[in-house]
Amino acid sequence: MDSQTRPLIGISMGDPAGVGPEICVKSLADPEICRICRPVIVGHAGCLRDAAERVCRLPVTIRAVQTLDEARFEQGQVNVLEAGSLPAGICSSGQKFRQQPAGWPTTPSCA
Repeated sequence: MDSQTRPLIGISMGDPAGVGPEICVKSLADPEICRICRPVIVGHAGCLRDAAERVCRLPVTIRAVQTLDEARFEQGQVNVLEAGSLPAGICSSGQKFRQQPAGWPTTPSCA
């Protein structure tokens, strides 16, 4: 599957002080994940970098992006859409986006 036909998957990092950063990093270090989808974590790159280096000790590159156009969907790259770069009030649970962030696909939903 080429990079444009794989589904784009947004993943919430969860609580920065919890196990979410470690779970995200370990999951995206699996080559199978990169083969089947284009994952982007919504969260904080610094927390994920700390989890990758200090806790998980995994050789991945944490790449902070402001738009999806900046993301690199390659093995060893963990793309992080910085949560602070999203406009406030962009979605409500279970609803479609009210406004479209630059670089996002045209029909995302927020659940």
